[in-house]
Amino acid sequence: MKVVDPNDRVTLVLNKYLEPFAVCTARAAIKHLITGKAHGIDAADQIYPWSQDTDSLSDINWESVNVSLHDDQSALRSSNKTYAIPTIIRCNNHFGIKASKDRGVSLRRCYKIYKGVCQYCLKHIPYSEATKDHCYPKSRGGSNDDFNIVLACRKCNNKKGNQYPILNVLGKDVKPRISSHNGVFIPDEDIMRSEWKKYLFLS
Repeated sequence: MKVVDPNDRVTLVLNKYLEPFAVCTARAAIKHLITGKAHGIDAADQIYPWSQDTDSLSDINWESVNVSLHDDQSALRSSNKTYAIPTIIRCNNHFGIKASKDRGVSLRRCYKIYKGVCQYCLKHIPYSEATKDHCYPKSRGGSNDDFNIVLACRKCNNKKGNQYPILNVLGKDVKPRISSHNGVFIPDEDIMRSEWKKYLFLS
């Protein structure tokens, strides 16, 4: 882990729909975690709270530092312990960009945008075999918004399940091409981290 200054901007902030809208300091990130306003996303793209959730069977949490960490994971040090700071946090309330009810993409529009090509097997499929798939699974907190939807054939959609991230047959990340809002927050290049790019729609 890499110990940082509490005022260093090291954490990408996502709203509850996984849309980026800010970069916060290490101090702010840990404050949001401790107060329960946000959960941290670890190196394996799993979302965990600061301390053990009494409603969950999992004992993985940021306070115990038993989450998956990046090699250069930001950290804050107290007099007797080093705490990992997540490089991405997801807010648990509605601040940031809020999704509206009319933002869903129709199957017909999705089919047209992807030109009838399944984004996993990369085969052209008939409309009758087409489905909309949540790139970041709904069961793991993914939204129904346009920018989280890709075209998939029924076979690939069933096979994928709730895996994330997932690669296509060429071994490349599957990325949605649809964006339903006018702008995506892009942080300064000097603080950009590689794991942020998938949330910023950058290659």
